[in-house]
Amino acid sequence: MSLREELQDSYRDLLDRIRYTVDSGKTSLEDAWESARDELERIGELTEDELDELGQHVKEDLHEAALQAQELREGLRDFVEFERGYIGADIKDKLLQIADRTTLDMAVLQAELEERRKQRGQA
Repeated sequence: MSLREELQDSYRDLLDRIRYTVDSGKTSLEDAWESARDELERIGELTEDELDELGQHVKEDLHEAALQAQELREGLRDFVEFERGYIGADIKDKLLQIADRTTLDMAVLQAELEERRKQRGQA
């Protein structure tokens, strides 16, 4: 196994340990990192420098993931608000069109009734 593959395996192992610790709800992310780091250090598979480097990569990746998750939440919120406004506006426009059509039909009916009354009155 190459050094790169060993570091990738260690990175995945570190993330798994952090995720397990955080998911168990026992600690903060920083405490989970320290716990996972201590465990990997105790196992002795990595040097201090390798652990520091992996830790920096994990922290950067977690920070980036948090930023992306925030952007996703904001984008989803904006999309839902836009859709709600669009759907609301569309329904409102349709109701107004129906109301306008009904009003127009009522005006035509009124004119027809008035014309009939006039015709009856002359007859």
